[in-house]
Amino acid sequence: MIDPITQPIFCATLNYFQRGRYSAFKRACEITWGVALAEDPFSIANLYSCAHIAGLIDVGEQNNLSFWMASFQANKQVRPSKKKEIGTDALWFSEHPNAEPIILDAQNRPLLYGQRSNDLSNGSDFFESTPYSRVSPLKRIEKYLCTPEVFRTDFSGHYELFNHESGRWVSGEINRTDGLTLIRVRKQFSGNIYYIVDVRLHILIRVLLSDWAFPLWLFLSGSSLVSTFKYSSGTLQIPRVIKMPALIYRRLFASCSIVKIGAFIEFTNLDRSTYQWLQDYLFPSGVGYAS
Repeated sequence: MIDPITQPIFCATLNYFQRGRYSAFKRACEITWGVALAEDPFSIANLYSCAHIAGLIDVGEQNNLSFWMASFQANKQVRPSKKKEIGTDALWFSEHPNAEPIILDAQNRPLLYGQRSNDLSNGSDFFESTPYSRVSPLKRIEKYLCTPEVFRTDFSGHYELFNHESGRWVSGEINRTDGLTLIRVRKQFSGNIYYIVDVRLHILIRVLLSDWAFPLWLFLSGSSLVSTFKYSSGTLQIPRVIKMPALIYRRLFASCSIVKIGAFIEFTNLDRSTYQWLQDYLFPSGVGYAS
C-alpha cells in the first residue's frame, strides 16, 4: 500500500485538503493510490486510524459527526522512550534511505514509514514537552466531557450496548443491564450519541466527546481494564471498536516500537511503565460511582 514514494504524495494531499469529513480523507487516498483503493474500504479506514494515531491528522466533532484536520507542517518527531521520526516529504526519504514501516495493517502491509533513531534532526514534534502532562486527570476534566440528564430508557433511534467481555457492541435491552453500562445511540442524520446508564440507580450521563466515552465509562464504573484490553509480553491490544482520545493513543505510540492496526490496535514492545500509567489514569483510587 504505502511506500517511500507515495507517503510524501499522501501527506501533501492531506495538506492540500487541510480538513474535511471522512469522504475528503477518502478522496485524498484515491488521489494518491487511485480509485481502486476504494474497493477495499478497510484500507482507507486503516489509513485514517494510522494518520490519527501518528499525529498526521487531528479528529474533531461537530453535531456528533467527526471531521479531520491536517496537523503537520514538517516531518514529525516522536521523542519519548521509543524515538521515531516520520517522513512527510520526498527530501526526508532521500536523506533516510533506511526508513522502515512503523505502523502496519493486520496483513503486515505498511501504513506508515519512519525511522527509529536517538539522533533526531529538526522537525515538528507533537510529543516534545512530555505528553504525560498534556493528558489532564479525568477527575479534573470530567465536567467538560459529560453531563447528567433526566433518567430515561426510551432512546429514540437504534442503540447498542458495549460488552466488555467480547469487546464488541451488541444488541440488548437496557432495562436488563446491571451496573453502569456504556451505550451508543445511532441517529439518522447526526452520527452516534454515547451514554453511560445505570438502570438500578437511575443514572443517565451523556458523553459530549465520543472519544472519551470508553475512558469515562471505565473511570466511573471501575470495570477491569484487563477484561477488555489484552496485555502480554509487552504487547497491548485494544479492540478497534473502542474509540480512545488521541492523546492516549499517541502516548502509547510514543512508547512502543511498532503499531499494527486490524480488529485490534496492537502496540508492540510497549514500555511497562506506560501500561501502568494507563491503568493508573483510568482507575485512580477513590473516585467514580463504583468507589
